[in-house]
Amino acid sequence: MNKDSECLETNELYKEIWQVISKNEKLKERILARTTAIEVIALKSKELNEVILIANTHLYFHPDADHIRLLQGALAIKYIQSKKDKLEKELNIKIPVVFCGDFNSVPECGIYQLYTTGSVPISCSDWRSNKEEAVENLSIFQSLKLASACGTPEYTNYTAGFQGCLDYIFYDTELLEVAEVVPLPSSENVKEHVALPSVTFPSDHISLVSVLKWK
Repeated sequence: MNKDSECLETNELYKEIWQVISKNEKLKERILARTTAIEVIALKSKELNEVILIANTHLYFHPDADHIRLLQGALAIKYIQSKKDKLEKELNIKIPVVFCGDFNSVPECGIYQLYTTGSVPISCSDWRSNKEEAVENLSIFQSLKLASACGTPEYTNYTAGFQGCLDYIFYDTELLEVAEVVPLPSSENVKEHVALPSVTFPSDHISLVSVLKWK
């Protein structure tokens, strides 16, 4: 398990990002106050000579914090990539990644762009979601080929004040493929008691369930 605020200043892996953050005192103060964690575990198949890397996170929720979430997402994917590279070198095999979580980001946000296209440019509007904490002159790249196993549903979070897709199962398209996706509940079911959580659904988020298989 890795907490970004605990190693952001000292880990060489994050040097480029930290150099940008440290130039803005308000940005620096805010991101260091966050304790978002990423958990990564390697699992070995009992039937195949295969290993898979599973990661999970929950990014910062605040409405004015697209820039914080994008920074957290960038740190997370760098961490996952480093673990994947190290393990592949040790085992001399290709290892797919599955990255799940509540990313608190709709598909139009930089997080989704970063994971599914591999990059987010300096011009991304997320960097300026808070004027005083704006992230300047930073573009992010990552080399994993990822896609959302369940696509981009109209919503995975449905409350009285907000409805949108915030949750994803990102999977490695080079080594894995989607075998099945469990359908989400109908709009009628979700809205039966106005919003979530309700007596029918105990969470304000809807579960995403997908069956993946090795190619």
